[in-house]
Amino acid sequence: MNFKNFTTFIIIVLSFFYSIGNIYATSVDQDDDGIINSIDLDSDNDGILDTDELYYCNESTQTIIGNGNYTKDLHFFSWTGLDINSNSTGATVYTTQFIHNGVTYKAEIQNVDRSGNDAITSIGMGGGYASSYSVSKYNPIGNAEAIKTLFPSIGTVTYDILFTAEKNGVIYPIKVAVFDAQVTNHNFSNWEESLSFTTDGTNFSLMEELGGNPNNSGAILGENTQTITYLNTRPNDYSIPPRNAMFYTEGKNLRITTKSELIKKGGAFSSQVMAYAVVLNCDIDKDGIPNYLDIDSDNDGCSDALEGDGDILSGALNSSGSIIGTVSGSGLVLSGTTPITQGTGASQIAAKIDIINQPIDQSIALGQSAIFAVTADATKTTSFTGSQPDWNSGSVDTVSYRWYENTGSGTVFQQIPGETNSTLNLGVQNDTSKDGYQYKVELSCSANSCVRTSEIATLKIQTPSIELNKTADKINLVLGETITYTFEVKNTGNVTLSGVTVTETSFNGNGTGIDMSSMTLSTLAPNETKVFT
Repeated sequence: MNFKNFTTFIIIVLSFFYSIGNIYATSVDQDDDGIINSIDLDSDNDGILDTDELYYCNESTQTIIGNGNYTKDLHFFSWTGLDINSNSTGATVYTTQFIHNGVTYKAEIQNVDRSGNDAITSIGMGGGYASSYSVSKYNPIGNAEAIKTLFPSIGTVTYDILFTAEKNGVIYPIKVAVFDAQVTNHNFSNWEESLSFTTDGTNFSLMEELGGNPNNSGAILGENTQTITYLNTRPNDYSIPPRNAMFYTEGKNLRITTKSELIKKGGAFSSQVMAYAVVLNCDIDKDGIPNYLDIDSDNDGCSDALEGDGDILSGALNSSGSIIGTVSGSGLVLSGTTPITQGTGASQIAAKIDIINQPIDQSIALGQSAIFAVTADATKTTSFTGSQPDWNSGSVDTVSYRWYENTGSGTVFQQIPGETNSTLNLGVQNDTSKDGYQYKVELSCSANSCVRTSEIATLKIQTPSIELNKTADKINLVLGETITYTFEVKNTGNVTLSGVTVTETSFNGNGTGIDMSSMTLSTLAPNETKVFT
């Protein structure tokens, strides 16, 4: 390869299964379904695949320029001070690391074998050896984010890198992606190079096409095997179109052997450049439990199983918030024989509903309208203070309403069809059949599927009624005797009466009645009785 025009960049992207506050070993069965986390495709039984919850949630705080799919999810290692001038067997000759959310990410270079005398050094991704693919896709700010090998003559360089993630002395699995950041098969003759990666983890699988001719297997060999090779060779007949792509492999204490070769030299000298970055695990609420193990990833009080886009109901969950049911051999909850899977939905957006004014009891007279109302607002956010949602930095979410009625026959509330507003207008009530009916409203919002239920309000239809009983202490009497009358006044309606007046007459002996003083009650409650004599 012509040194002045072409440089090979390799980005090895890795990801670790970790918990910020608590480390979860891969032998742990987080959801107690009998399938250990390391082979469980849904480790918390929320119906959302671990692969959808593990990565790609903009965790990175490193500035990476470019239009690659994962610029917000990677953190590149810095190789400051790297200068390897000798070979080594077994021993670690260089170590670099960084800490993110309490987890230490480390890369150790071992087993160096150089056929030439030139040193292995560091270089910035945007330096003089950057190709169009590497700069346009992934270019972290800095001057030591890549490793350079130089070939003044035909030769080979190999070395191992051991990748680990550690917290509290526990090491966990990693996911590593690799790609050659230059256009493979440049239009220069008399050059032949190759760059290969060999993993002791899973076979390399396609992660992202980066340029050239997608899916051209001639330019990149070994897809879906443990060794992948990028051919930097230009045949005279142009039979191998150029291609660049990112592939990934997974494992615990993952070791990748890098082999860079200059096979045929057509100019002054050649170089290749490799860079390594971590794909950060998602832990939206920073509570120490990564999303793929967290029952409530956004810490808004609503289970991920309910906030996913699969319309799973609360009755399908156990007390922990996982879906109830038997599981497949890969850890997926089954509905019959069909695995339950769903997208992330709103599980990574915290949301809350605040009820400002609750519905209150309504007391109306016959012929009047009854209206119940609730006032509420909803807030959503993806920002957190500690592990708690930062509502002050949130935005307004849309509230949805569902009104329910209880007719008094038992305690079951039935949804009222079509009533989906903040007010419930029952219209004019011309009979007493709904007296005592109860009403409530369930509220939800787009980013929180768990309902917030209002207080219960009761409808009272006023039906005033009064009963008066008059009795005497004797039936017969002679001239000069006194007769005593007792008046019993009872409120037999369902509304408190006021200003109740009882008036009686007396007789003068000739059968003529005269008015007595009126007896007045300021109030008389339902079922209350007052007695006068």
